[in-house]
Amino acid sequence: MSLETSWKTRRVAALLLGGALACGDAGADATTDGASAGPGSAATGDLSTGGASTTSGEATSSTGGASASGTEASTGGSTTSTTGSAGETTEATAVETTAETTEAATTGGPYDFDDVAPLEDSPLDPGWSCAAFISGDDVWLRTAQDGQERFDARVGAGGAIAELRDIAGGYAPLLSPSFNDEATDRVIQWTWWAPSVTHPVDGLPEFEWRFNVTQGGTFDDLLAPIHWVTLDAAGCRVEVYASPRDQWKTEQQPHMQGTFAARTLYQVIGPGLIAIRRTLLVPPATLEGAPAPFAAVYLEGWTPMRRPTFDALALGLAPDGAPTWWYKAGQNLPTYPQIDVSTTSGFALVFNSVAPSDPVVGVLFGTRAPCRYVAGECVETGGHVLNSMEWNNGIGVLPGLHLTDVETGVVVETYMVLAPSRALMSGLPDQLYALAPTIPAPRLLEPGAALSPALAELVETLAELPAQQGTRTEHLGPLVSP
Repeated sequence: MSLETSWKTRRVAALLLGGALACGDAGADATTDGASAGPGSAATGDLSTGGASTTSGEATSSTGGASASGTEASTGGSTTSTTGSAGETTEATAVETTAETTEAATTGGPYDFDDVAPLEDSPLDPGWSCAAFISGDDVWLRTAQDGQERFDARVGAGGAIAELRDIAGGYAPLLSPSFNDEATDRVIQWTWWAPSVTHPVDGLPEFEWRFNVTQGGTFDDLLAPIHWVTLDAAGCRVEVYASPRDQWKTEQQPHMQGTFAARTLYQVIGPGLIAIRRTLLVPPATLEGAPAPFAAVYLEGWTPMRRPTFDALALGLAPDGAPTWWYKAGQNLPTYPQIDVSTTSGFALVFNSVAPSDPVVGVLFGTRAPCRYVAGECVETGGHVLNSMEWNNGIGVLPGLHLTDVETGVVVETYMVLAPSRALMSGLPDQLYALAPTIPAPRLLEPGAALSPALAELVETLAELPAQQGTRTEHLGPLVSP
């Protein structure tokens, strides 16, 4: 499956559609039993040695008053939090791309990087099938093995995964319940924190003074604008084009601004896995109307799994599927340990320690450091870490990037794979250990990088989105372009 498909027809149709549809707010007016995640305390498990057990350590679970997205955490010397959701539509200037960028590499290579990772072209394994479809007003991906439906995922606000369900288990939900009935927090998404861009606000804890834009929207459930969606039913592929632009905390919106342009691609591969490719175009940011460079950034893959469906996190498995390196929620699951992914096997897996025959979900992020492409060469930059945390009804699996001096117009791309499975069983470890090393390194493409024609056109398309209003919705069906 290639990205060489022309974007022009989709873009024109979708921009017209985006202008015709009204913008709508989503209100959070109900509470659930999925109350808050507090910051917790330091865990006793040592993720750097691979020798932790679940029998030691004190409980770190908290049921305090903060959303899991607003939890304070240490990220290598700066205080940060994990996701966000609400705000008014704001006008933003489109990110400019140079002619050198958008016109580059139209007559041949080599390009600065491969446009399509082999991961995206991975076929389904024998016996597996999948579907991408619209049901009602929602966009879904679904997998089946030997004709039996296994798992499905709904794509929602901002292009985040809003639901992940175990079909064979009666459509049991696998993601943590919402904090306050919002559509923007307990979803699988990216979140961008810039601890170098801060504004003190009375009534907000210090870790919420920073610039924080999240894929789905804001803490108060203002959804990120979506411009259009493409759906390849036969290829089990969904793409969402959005422009997240509101600060996670509404109180910060008058003080700091920055509108991202984002393409999120979902592709079912192998034994019913969901490969996720996220492409972000970095915007100009402002603080009190003045330019605010992103001198320091933490970009996280927020992945909130349900508890007590899952009560443990494994970073290593024996050939028969038994966990060999694992932690248990409420005992020794670490809070933001900042583990270099090169010291891991490139995946983490949530499971139920008392019911190993129940479904499990792997999160694969790879073992490679971020690359900044300079003159066609990959120069390692920043850090790629695995973080984790817990709250009363969830476990966060949180791969993240620490980046510095990220300029306006830089394209940041990350890959992740969701691997739901029926149980901890033989065969699963082989799949995870084989796939994790193939996940591409996160990459930063500078303005002027030599891009293939397809990627140059994608970047040009993304650059147009911030100036468009889009539609604030979590129901993507009406936005699927012809």
